[in-house]
Amino acid sequence: MRMGTGDKEKLLNESLSCVLPCFLVIQTPHFSFPTAHSPFPIPIMKDKLLNWLNMVLVADVFLVLFGFGWLAIAAIGDAAGVNLGLDLWHKLWQPVFNPAIGILMGGAILSGIISWVSRKFLSSQ
Repeated sequence: MRMGTGDKEKLLNESLSCVLPCFLVIQTPHFSFPTAHSPFPIPIMKDKLLNWLNMVLVADVFLVLFGFGWLAIAAIGDAAGVNLGLDLWHKLWQPVFNPAIGILMGGAILSGIISWVSRKFLSSQ
C-alpha cells in the first residue's frame, strides 16, 4: 500500500508535533532559568528549601532567645544570691547555645544569598 502526499504530510505533522516542542526548547538562542510553570523542579525545590530553612531558623531564634532569657534571669539571681541555674547555663554554653547562635547567623546569611540569587537570576523572566 502506497501512501499519498496528504498521508505523508499528515504523518510528518503528527511526528513533528511531538518532537518539535522539545527541539524548540533545545534550540532557543538564549538560556533562561526554569520558571514555576516549566517542567523543571528547580523553583519548587528552592521554595521547599527556603521554607525548611526558615522553619529551622525560627525554631533556632526561639532557642537563642530562651538561652538569653535564662542567662539574664540566672545572672540576676546569682547577683541576688539565688541559684537559678547559671552554672548549668555555663555548662550548656559550648554544646547548645554557641552552635545555636552560629546556625542562626549562617542560616540568615544562606537565606539572604538564596533570596539574592533568586531575585537576580530567576525573576528576570
